[in-house]
Amino acid sequence: MHVAVLDIGTNSIHMLVVRVDVDLKVHVLDRAKEMVRLGQGAFESGRLDEESQRRALEALRRFLRLAEKRGVERWIAVATSAVREAENGGAFLAEVLDATGIHPRVISGLEEARLVFKAVQAALPLDEAPILVVDLGGGSVEFAFGNSRQLAWAMSLKLGVQRLENLLLAEGEPVPEGRAEARERFARELAPVAKRVQAVRPSKVFVTSGSAGAVLKLLRARQEVGSNDAAMPRKALAALDDDLATMPRERRARLPGLEPGRVDLVVPAAAFFRALAETLDAPALHATDRALREGLLADFIERHGAELQWDLTEPNARRRAVLRFGERFRYDAPHAHHVANLAVRLFDGTRAVNGLDEDARELLEYGALLHDVGYAVSERGHHKHSEYLILNGLGGAFSGRETRMIAAIARYHRKAAPSRRHENWASLGAADRVTVAKAAALLRIADGLDRSHGRVVKDVTVEVGGDAVRIEVGANEPAELEVWGARRKADLFAQAFGLDAAIEQSAREASDAVA
Repeated sequence: MHVAVLDIGTNSIHMLVVRVDVDLKVHVLDRAKEMVRLGQGAFESGRLDEESQRRALEALRRFLRLAEKRGVERWIAVATSAVREAENGGAFLAEVLDATGIHPRVISGLEEARLVFKAVQAALPLDEAPILVVDLGGGSVEFAFGNSRQLAWAMSLKLGVQRLENLLLAEGEPVPEGRAEARERFARELAPVAKRVQAVRPSKVFVTSGSAGAVLKLLRARQEVGSNDAAMPRKALAALDDDLATMPRERRARLPGLEPGRVDLVVPAAAFFRALAETLDAPALHATDRALREGLLADFIERHGAELQWDLTEPNARRRAVLRFGERFRYDAPHAHHVANLAVRLFDGTRAVNGLDEDARELLEYGALLHDVGYAVSERGHHKHSEYLILNGLGGAFSGRETRMIAAIARYHRKAAPSRRHENWASLGAADRVTVAKAAALLRIADGLDRSHGRVVKDVTVEVGGDAVRIEVGANEPAELEVWGARRKADLFAQAFGLDAAIEQSAREASDAVA
């Protein structure tokens, strides 16, 4: 199952796309981030402004397109401080739903702290020693204290970098008097945190967020931290804070490794991390890239693991055997499933002339799912390798006859047509050879329709008439390569069906795709 995790934050919107396997192992497929400054001005006005909402919606539409290309089936989406506090936050989320179909839930600061702690728990080799995890966002900062087994307590404070920016900067330039006010605020608001950790001091203080990453990059560029070191010494943080406190914006913009969107936000970030290290008397803060999105995913799997495995485990024993066989040989699942879907669509569309039953349809689907497993042996002649592997390894839920038919369907998805010189083909009965020839002919066209392995073709419509079968290809973009691939592989169709196959992209969709 492909899952997308979406974090609509005050500064940035993040998306994490993963594949969750049947054993609940997670494989990261993609990451995306855009700094949209959704909370810009929101903490003063109490509302999300129109421009920041526009930027956020544009970013979300792009993320949606990326997720669709990745085959995302399930979304986990949340919004944090800016949306949580804005009086029009609900209206914004309604727009998100209308524009993307995604329905984010607003989470509290304490829930945010719990989830970030879970992300660190899942990623780092912790022991019984307690740690403090601090997540500095745009609107708030979350604190979570615990160890490898449990979260002891959590706290959320309204000390995000977008709130602090107005204290420390005016139109991007340092404000000396604001620095004194910020220090007073840090001392006042961090005091409860310091009090709570006095009894049981954390072995390490972990800091996470884009702000932590930006500060770490600057310390590395200043050679105060090693290139592979994530520990930010208190003295180095103090020196960086002192420099940034008087540095003009133009000079900050030239600092190596600093993203343009962080040029102003890095000033309050450095001031906060310095104050945190000093207040807690921590010799160093340890930056980690684990964040809310990883915590959301870990929590989702923990809560819904049994449900996920049920969804991921095919209830049909025969189909499950085929899928596991494909996984055993690391088959290209997106391509295989797409081709199988197109093949059965072609089967259904040609029912008037194919003369085949539901058993044949099932065997076609399984042959299509396994047609490329031979790549595990070699790319060259992989269709023959597919036949061999299926003949000698599938078995189980299938009779010998069915296994031979599935293997033959897979073999003849390319290259030479069936021949009595082929041992497996010769072992089939006459009726079974007719079934295999027609099924393989449909598979050839389906495979050609995914020539790029890009799943460009979304659907096929079949019209039978006279001495030809017309196959209309539906796609949301130009599909010349796929149509060309299918036409090149239509030879067996004419031989097996006694009819020509005319394959064209839908004229309307083709013009829409070009437009």
